[in-house]
Amino acid sequence: MSNTHIVDQDIVQHEKETLKKHKKTQIFLQQEVNLSNTPLFLPEGLELPFLGIYIIFLPYIAGVLFVFFSVANMDYKTFLSLNDNLFFIMNWMVGYEIIAASILLIIAKSAVLFHLKNS
Repeated sequence: MSNTHIVDQDIVQHEKETLKKHKKTQIFLQQEVNLSNTPLFLPEGLELPFLGIYIIFLPYIAGVLFVFFSVANMDYKTFLSLNDNLFFIMNWMVGYEIIAASILLIIAKSAVLFHLKNS
């Protein structure tokens, strides 16, 4: 008779711990963020220079690709005719908006999947 009481207490304790852990992770905005899982290459000690490079060049490259494929319709002559004094800044701003919208969509997708997984 005492054995079943000990087993029942262990089961109840285990259920309480599991429920406590489950409740902790049910809030999407309170998750732990681990930067080592990011797809960006950030070597230790050089995080700030690499982040600066990423902040400058990734939006510019995304903007140049968007302008070339979408605005210039992959025509090199048309693409070169768009070159003016503000070409870098224009492309950077277009690329920034593309990357920002992509990040927001990824966050929204993660939130929806998190909610579906925990409900």
